[in-house]
Amino acid sequence: MATYRTSLCDEHGTARENFALAALLGADYVEPATNLYSFVQPDVDHPVNEGLELHWPRTLWKTLQVRVAAREDAGAEALARMVNPMRGFHMGHPPAEVTPHPSILVRRHGKGRVVYFSAPVDYVYGEYGHPDYKQWIANAVRWAAGDSPPLVEVDAPTTVEAVAWQQEGTSELRVHLVNRTGAGTARTRSAVIQEHFPVLDLKIRVHGSKRYSTATLQPDGQPLGITTEGEHALVTLPRLDTYGIVVLA
Repeated sequence: MATYRTSLCDEHGTARENFALAALLGADYVEPATNLYSFVQPDVDHPVNEGLELHWPRTLWKTLQVRVAAREDAGAEALARMVNPMRGFHMGHPPAEVTPHPSILVRRHGKGRVVYFSAPVDYVYGEYGHPDYKQWIANAVRWAAGDSPPLVEVDAPTTVEAVAWQQEGTSELRVHLVNRTGAGTARTRSAVIQEHFPVLDLKIRVHGSKRYSTATLQPDGQPLGITTEGEHALVTLPRLDTYGIVVLA
């Protein structure tokens, strides 16, 4: 999965005339778009657009897209188009002109799959938190992964951050959990959380052939229940306060 200007600069920050990854992305760079308030409109029924109403433009707020040309001879398929705003408004333009420029391209590359967004959807989601962009990012990652499920899935509110990795030199799997569910001064940028709310009954599913027999919550060493459900292990964490590490061995 790649977005926006990925590979359009060299290692020194000097702009290239085209994407260095053009052959992989199935897209050639044309020019930057000129409208800050443009839209992404999904038009094709595809797993990357799953859960998103088709033919309904999503705003990008104060964010540029880039205009690209699809390499159709490389199998690039456009799933969404760039929509320009109505002219004459200062901000928050309504959508007006549906352009031929693709906003989302997908293709297969050997045994792999590639998704390219002409907008910085990761930045837009991080800045504004719109759930449609979260849906697009998750769909793109899942589709690009093909038939392989993610190694770790965590059933928790979106305010819980989870990061997992294999501990080097051991067979342990560690899932770091940060609970950002809380309260602080309202309507401030980068507000500091002053009070945490605990999250209850988190579920951690681990896929793959590796079988784990124990699970503990660190740093306290609290034993956790672990069961096997089909092709995955299931760990239940009764309560997460601020931070914890679930260790499977």
